[in-house]
Amino acid sequence: MVNEYLARMKLSPTLIVAFGALLLIIGLSILYFFSFGSNATETATTNEDFFSATFPFFGTKDDRSPVSTTSQGVPVQSSKTLEVRTVTGDILFVEDFTKDPDVIAEPDNRVFYVLYPNATSTNPSEFDYEINYFPSDHSFSLVLAGEPLAEVRRKAADDLAKRVGLSQKELCSIVATVQTPRWVNQYYADKNLGLPGCPGSVKFQGD
Repeated sequence: MVNEYLARMKLSPTLIVAFGALLLIIGLSILYFFSFGSNATETATTNEDFFSATFPFFGTKDDRSPVSTTSQGVPVQSSKTLEVRTVTGDILFVEDFTKDPDVIAEPDNRVFYVLYPNATSTNPSEFDYEINYFPSDHSFSLVLAGEPLAEVRRKAADDLAKRVGLSQKELCSIVATVQTPRWVNQYYADKNLGLPGCPGSVKFQGD
């Protein structure tokens, strides 16, 4: 009888260790379950935000135009958008301003242009600047027809940005030349002045 009792006493520590190990396994399983579930939810949310930010044309919380895509992306052109080439060779889809009432189109649609502020005049002294869009290579050309050049260039750039729905930063990414004729300013004539605030552009006093 005594030997049997002692035998049972010897087994007690083993049972306690086994029971403790079982509780530890259960506890770790519960902790892992809740931790995994939380991370999975967070990862799903992060992936959804990344997807929306990377592919805005699939429909996101922000449906503002313009909608753009790289040359490797999916085109999103429509009857209300215009293709514009960027300095990196990509295509940017912007608002189609060529249907605005003050836009003049050449008979063969070789170029669309705006004369501001007098859209009907052919006298350069009657307008401040000219905005040209060339569908053949999806580029822009701005001609500054008045002084001071810094002020006229800013007005022309702001007008272009408003018409196509681009921010200042996005405007810097498009292919656009800015020039002025000799009769306006001989020093800056025949030079690409660039868009104001963009890399590589000529800086005027007051920019």
